[in-house]
Amino acid sequence: DWAAVYAAALADGFELDPELQPAVDAYVEWASSDDWKGDGEDGDE
Repeated sequence: DWAAVYAAALADGFELDPELQPAVDAYVEWASSDDWKGDGEDGDE
């Protein structure tokens, strides 16, 4: 789970470059949505 790895990195002292925060926030929002799952047209479902 990427969220667990990211949380562990933060707990270990990892600091995200503030300029990258908007990109990370956008990724988290996308990954939390159903959009990343696609519509199944490629045979994954």
